[in-house]
Amino acid sequence: MVLTPSGDYALFPIGDYPSSVGNASRLFFVFNNLGTPDAFSTALYVSPTVASGNSVRRTARLASTFDLNEVSPGDTVVSVGGPLVNPITARYDNVSMVHMEIFGGTITIVTPQGNVTWTAPKPGWNVTPGYFVIQSFADRALNATVFTIYGTDADSTAAGAYYFLTTIYPNIDRYRGIHYIVSLWQDTEPGADIPLPGASQGDTSGFSAGDSITIVFMR
Repeated sequence: MVLTPSGDYALFPIGDYPSSVGNASRLFFVFNNLGTPDAFSTALYVSPTVASGNSVRRTARLASTFDLNEVSPGDTVVSVGGPLVNPITARYDNVSMVHMEIFGGTITIVTPQGNVTWTAPKPGWNVTPGYFVIQSFADRALNATVFTIYGTDADSTAAGAYYFLTTIYPNIDRYRGIHYIVSLWQDTEPGADIPLPGASQGDTSGFSAGDSITIVFMR
């Protein structure tokens, strides 16, 4: 089933995340393959946002094999990782007014407030700045809510997941009128809090909690 801009979805307030999860029978965490940075980001930073005592059934699914037919009306889906590695994220990024345009080694994040462009470093694992997007949707075709957290690269995705846990979730009421956030991540602290894909090639630093995160666009 292809999502189109013809009324199948609407932007959903990020601040309504707790009520969305609280009313769901199942909460799906969808991410790239096991052992990837996106999987670690989901486990460390996204899963803990489910309130203690919440009885919602939590289900983890690999993005490459996730079947949307599993989603029942009222369920919530959290998709972690960018459109190149996560087809669930791509489903919504492709039709959102906030989306990534990918051309070769550059990614432009398009928003109603302006655009930002990121160029992949060489070697590809040597990322020091990047951008992440957090946005949410009411999918009318599924009658479910979907939250997407993804970056221009794995480190930026981790930064977005961390920001969701440590800044948005504790202050969730402030985000009830917010539908998307685009932020800049900068690697300002040595080391990394998640495994580094390029460690065997000499990578020694990636996302960590002391890095810099700056909001670029939010509405």
